[in-house]
Amino acid sequence: MRNRLVPLVLIGVMALGVLAADPAPLPPVERFDYVISTQTIGASYQFTSEPRLVETAKAIREMGATAIKFSLFKRDMKPEEHPERYKTLTELAAKEPSFRQVFDMPFGHFLIWAYSLSEDRNRPPSDARDGEIYDLACHLLKTYDRSGKTFYIGHWEGDWELRGKEHSKFPTPEAIEAKIRWLNRRQKAIDDARRDTPHRDVDVFCYVEANRVFDAIKGKPSIANDLLPACNPDFVSYSAWDAMESNIPTDKLGEHLTEALNYLDSKLPAKPAITGKRVFVGEYGFPRRKYAPEVQVARSREVMKAAIRWGCRFCLYWELYNNEVDDQGQRGFWLIDDKNVKQPVYFLHREFLAKGREYVADFHVKNKRFPSDVEFRAAAISWLNAIPATQK
Repeated sequence: MRNRLVPLVLIGVMALGVLAADPAPLPPVERFDYVISTQTIGASYQFTSEPRLVETAKAIREMGATAIKFSLFKRDMKPEEHPERYKTLTELAAKEPSFRQVFDMPFGHFLIWAYSLSEDRNRPPSDARDGEIYDLACHLLKTYDRSGKTFYIGHWEGDWELRGKEHSKFPTPEAIEAKIRWLNRRQKAIDDARRDTPHRDVDVFCYVEANRVFDAIKGKPSIANDLLPACNPDFVSYSAWDAMESNIPTDKLGEHLTEALNYLDSKLPAKPAITGKRVFVGEYGFPRRKYAPEVQVARSREVMKAAIRWGCRFCLYWELYNNEVDDQGQRGFWLIDDKNVKQPVYFLHREFLAKGREYVADFHVKNKRFPSDVEFRAAAISWLNAIPATQK
């Protein structure tokens, strides 16, 4: 059973906002893993003059989340926001104002897409570890030592990366071997950073993302079948679109998702240093173009319940603001639409997180301890079922 909290003298709920340059340790209620959150990658609109990443990160905090996922990548920023003097991931994290501001915000869990800026990830390098990932991990461990924060360094959908531009074609043995080397270098970089950097009450992990799990179940070459046994990452993110197809009835979504999670879990060798389940839902969602608001809520609720029951550390909705626009306009992968209207599925998230915070704080007052993983998940299912489909 994974203990979600490291006890601290400082207990309570920190006001929403941005921490100072030298952040105080996060109170337990703020570092607690409530499982449910969202992400901000490539948002296609905004409503303030702040950098888009900062605006969206603040909105995710305002929703009540303690976890955020974003991309540490110059290409995901507006041109005026990424001076070319930033040549490495560590420089981006340490010196670029919007990234630095978000890292200093009182989130307990940061999930980060990170690709080394100084190398072509499609060409296998010769050295044993990724130097940029190593330096980034060391920076995070040093900068946020004793903060109570946890960082997860990963990447976008690995099965599509394996297949290259032709997603309909399965990967070649050469592509699989190159990807194994690439992923092993990243895992080694993070392992070495944890070994080499004195740290306390902060951690950094490596995650791999799979996105074609039902192809893997059919025996096809894939992240699940070929990469996980060879690389044994700290965690696996499941970009769960192939478990969310529109032809799957709402009441079967949980069963479908659980099948995929079980399969990914079965491919991971043991890693005794990490307790609890090591597979989580890194992406799922229901675009407004296909689904009415009440259907978005109903289907999201089933996914959340399945992820919580199974033991996922995170279940992340794609996403806060829509990132996909085509000839017909916004596709509607959003919790808040392009008119700044919070959708019913946003309120499902906000109410869940509010109830989670209240439960954790009350539990501590009554029991002089914080809830175990099992206790939290049992309670979370009960109130998730009770949250109304329509709120304001």
